[in-house]
Amino acid sequence: MFPAMKDGDLVIATKLELISSNDTVVYEQDDTKRIGRVVAFGGDTVSFSDSGELIVNGNVITEEIFYPTMQDDSSNITYPYTVPEDTMFILNDYRTGTNESFNDSRKYDAIDTKQVKGKIILLVRRRGF
Repeated sequence: MFPAMKDGDLVIATKLELISSNDTVVYEQDDTKRIGRVVAFGGDTVSFSDSGELIVNGNVITEEIFYPTMQDDSSNITYPYTVPEDTMFILNDYRTGTNESFNDSRKYDAIDTKQVKGKIILLVRRRGF
C-alpha cells in the first residue's frame, strides 16, 4: 500500500464500519493478511485505459494515487471485467508493473466479502522504520 502506508506502520481496523469505494481494508488471501483499497463492488465494471487510468462503470477514477495503474497481463482476467456479486475489486496504491504491486484483484480476481477482515480506521506511523 506504499506510499499511503509504509513498512512498520500500525493500523487499526473495524468490522463495524460500512465499506465504501476508496476505503482501505484488511483482507486475507493465500493465508496472508493484505491491505488494499476498494475500487469496485459486485455489479461494477472495471477496466484500464492505455495510459494507466482506472475506469469504473465508464468513469475515470481520479484518486490521489501517485503511480499509474497497470493491467496484469499474466492474470486470467479480461477487461472490461464485471465484478461478481458479494465480492470487491481491491487494488494496492502502488500499481505499477512490479510483482508485489499485483498482489491484489488484478492477480487474485475479485475478493469475496467474507475474506475482508475490516476497514482501516486509524494509521499510526512508526518513525525509524
